[in-house]
Amino acid sequence: LQSVIAFGVGVGANVLLRYALLNQRRLDALILVNCVANTAGWIEWAYQKMNLRYLRGSGMNTFTVDYLMWHHFGRRLDECSPDIVRQYRVYFQHLPNPTNLAMFIESYVK
Repeated sequence: LQSVIAFGVGVGANVLLRYALLNQRRLDALILVNCVANTAGWIEWAYQKMNLRYLRGSGMNTFTVDYLMWHHFGRRLDECSPDIVRQYRVYFQHLPNPTNLAMFIESYVK
């Protein structure tokens, strides 16, 4: 690619920001929403390392699904719509390629 216009939200914004710092000449525009520019804390880092280990070793698992649910809904799942919570849980449980999720998480942790 000669040049790109990049749009990222959340962790995707973080990954694109890192790319932009290394490849400034290839970017025509960079749009970042809810970008976290600091590194993960120790607890989040440990959770991500465990997620990587489980995803690579056994695929999608309860630990990773619970972490993703917490990430999207916070600690108070009981205050969220039960139908939406159930839909997200089923979606996460049946992700077609957990190896790709592991690589995505790893790019954020680095």
